Amino acid sequence: MIATRRALRAKPSRPRQALGLTKELRDQLAAACGHDLAGLRDRAIIMVGYDTMCRRSELAALRVEDLTPLSDGSMLALIRRAKNDPFGDGRDGFVSAPAADALKAWLEAAKISEGWLFRRVNPG
Repeated sequence: MIATRRALRAKPSRPRQALGLTKELRDQLAAACGHDLAGLRDRAIIMVGYDTMCRRSELAALRVEDLTPLSDGSMLALIRRAKNDPFGDGRDGFVSAPAADALKAWLEAAKISEGWLFRRVNPG
């Protein structure tokens, strides 16, 4: 075990970069989500996360009050704090009309009108 670690440290290698999420893969993931409450939530998370380029923690911190609807059916989402925002200035993330539709479907089905945007779905 120790010899293996020593051998690996002797010849360091760069970590492999994961492939980014493409539009085609996003669409496949969104299509694979079910039509139940958890599926609607998951589809909204995938669509909003892709559009806003948010990290998991940034998506979890979104609130309904952070959304601003636009006239063309899209939205702006206020990202209050991010890993690459040390001063907490925040930024606006653009949410396309298809992602906004998925988000509205989730909010209506879950009867969410205020507070945290993405919540746990309890079975039953």
